Amino acid sequence: MGSTVEDFSTNRFHWGWRWPYHFVKVSERGQITTSIGSCPRDLLPHLLLDGEPIVSCDIANAHWNFLPLILANRLNHVSGEVGREGYLKDGWGEHNRLVALLSDGDFYRAWCADPRDDAERHGKKNILNILLNSKNEGCENNVLYCKLRAEFPITFRIIEDIKRKDHRNLSKQLHRFTADAVAAALLEEQRNGVALIPHVDALICQEKNRERVCKALGKEIFEATGVCFSVGGIRYWPLTDVEAEALAFEESAPSDDAMSYDEWEAVRLVKCVAAMKLL
Repeated sequence: MGSTVEDFSTNRFHWGWRWPYHFVKVSERGQITTSIGSCPRDLLPHLLLDGEPIVSCDIANAHWNFLPLILANRLNHVSGEVGREGYLKDGWGEHNRLVALLSDGDFYRAWCADPRDDAERHGKKNILNILLNSKNEGCENNVLYCKLRAEFPITFRIIEDIKRKDHRNLSKQLHRFTADAVAAALLEEQRNGVALIPHVDALICQEKNRERVCKALGKEIFEATGVCFSVGGIRYWPLTDVEAEALAFEESAPSDDAMSYDEWEAVRLVKCVAAMKLL
């Protein structure tokens, strides 16, 4: 993190008035906070980084994206135990459904009676995040929580186990996972000469670097969780256009006379590479 501290201490980030000092702190959970965190929300869009306008690359539904990692960690932990074959099969099936839900569309809208209602979506977002971090006994009679638990029973039994002694234990893990992804993307892009400021579960960058920073952060979380999620409105997708086309190629369909055997084999090879990326 030395290079990060040096970047901030040279006043690369301009407030428009003389700020007495800049600071960088790293919490015990790895979360990086800076003097930028004290800036009023309404002023953030007007700040300049190296004299250029900024954007904030925010992780959508950040903590929910890491639930597949928590589930995978538990399944891997019990994989060597005798008699757990059924549990593991059901668990990995649930894992794949959870990844698919988080990778497609807006997670919070998925739980709305009317997904087009922005006000309902905002309310569901607040309730879902409160439920995720609340004590188990405070969630038991909530209709939305019961719906979530019925849809992903193994995941929520694990979550409840983590929170049983202290409900803050879950948020500690989720903060760590998020902080690790943000820090990894931050350092990687700084090595490439991109000016960045960490801001909770986001990275602030110059407007011109928005797409590459969003993809860098998306890549880190995809590699940890398998979720193709949205950062700053850009959903990370690990496949190239050629790989996506090859993955959709139906090998059992009637062959195209225009395709040679070598071309067919080449498509199959790309398809295998694409499948391995997603797995």
